[in-house]
Amino acid sequence: MTDISVIGLGAMGSALARAQLKAGRSVTVWNRNLEKVAPLVKDGAMAAATASEAVAASPVTITCVKSHPQTIEIMRSAENALPGKTINELSTGGAAEAEELAKMLEDAGAKWMVGIINAYPHMIGDEATVLTVVGTEEQWVVHGPIIKVLGGGSVHVGDRAGMLAALFAGLFTVRQGFMWGMIY
Repeated sequence: MTDISVIGLGAMGSALARAQLKAGRSVTVWNRNLEKVAPLVKDGAMAAATASEAVAASPVTITCVKSHPQTIEIMRSAENALPGKTINELSTGGAAEAEELAKMLEDAGAKWMVGIINAYPHMIGDEATVLTVVGTEEQWVVHGPIIKVLGGGSVHVGDRAGMLAALFAGLFTVRQGFMWGMIY
């Protein structure tokens, strides 16, 4: 058993796993492309053969893949390991997809948090980096320290899985308007 598992080892997922290792946590990692696992094992992580094995290895799993639909697909393949676990979803997606993921996890007996990473991979672990996260207040109290390792400025903003997509859209629209105004 390890402290945390990380599923998805692209540039961002690898940075997330390394930050947890640097913080002294034991980490299990899994990726569909096994070549991405080896560097993290060299850094001290444990390799899982399947997503189900990764989820089963730790009380909490961070997912960082392409999209919420991919996370849903991976979690369905790991459904037998989900009861009693917490999934911290840091992939990209819309409100409906986030709500679908949350329902699927709850139906499988798991808890969840969904977050947006407001940084590049090289910024993970910095005190000023912000992850914006939703989930229950209880989940934030328990798992906030894991998120704060990834970004010291991280914040909990609510409890509805789909609200981050709306928040992002609102912030993005203002930023884009500002940028177009400057260009004009």
